[in-house]
Amino acid sequence: MEQGWDPQVSRFFIRIINALTWTLIWMIGSATIGFYFGLAFPERYPFWVCLIYYICVAVALFGLIRYLFRLRAAK
Repeated sequence: MEQGWDPQVSRFFIRIINALTWTLIWMIGSATIGFYFGLAFPERYPFWVCLIYYICVAVALFGLIRYLFRLRAAK
């Protein structure tokens, strides 16, 4: 009798953990930079600084979504 999980199930759970981990890292990082340093609010910094922050967050979100789709396609 074999011990442990099926390798396919194990790979599937690893993909789920990776997706959750990277999504949480993106969310926490974006919120920390935006709220803690005040880059999300145009009252504290000039508008162009906030614009650069939001562009970076959008690019990072695009990269995360691209990674998640590639992770889903990997078998």
